[in-house]
Amino acid sequence: MIRTRTIVTLMALSGTALAHPAGQTVRVPGGSYSQVSPQRLYAQLNTKDFILINVHVPYEDEFQRTDLSVSFNQIESAPALPREKNAGLVIYCRSSRMSALAARALVRGGYTNVRELRGGMNAWTAAGCGLKFSSGASLLQPTAVPTVSSPKGQL
Repeated sequence: MIRTRTIVTLMALSGTALAHPAGQTVRVPGGSYSQVSPQRLYAQLNTKDFILINVHVPYEDEFQRTDLSVSFNQIESAPALPREKNAGLVIYCRSSRMSALAARALVRGGYTNVRELRGGMNAWTAAGCGLKFSSGASLLQPTAVPTVSSPKGQL
């Protein structure tokens, strides 16, 4: 009985970590990209070593520390993308539809270190990670994510 409770408690505490394995690989023509959960991306923002790109159209809002906002359908020709094809890129949109298309385009363009936020901004806010809105207001501002945003277009 105690063992069963312990297992149930551990499963409840791990929640989405068991339901959504981290780093799921998506194979596409030209290579692959990986999906990242909101919780994993949230943790990775503490030691950010990637370019965070909002590809949602029309622009609505963004995460803390977003580096670029580029239309999903113009991602391949965005001049602000790094020349190094192995640079870490994490892309997101509101629901993952546009970011999945952008991830495919980036892989097709030769980028080899592309991650896409599974579930997009909707999953991010549902996980309690917070957003920074274009008006400067914030929702559910977490203390673990720095409040300083990187300047747009500077890599």
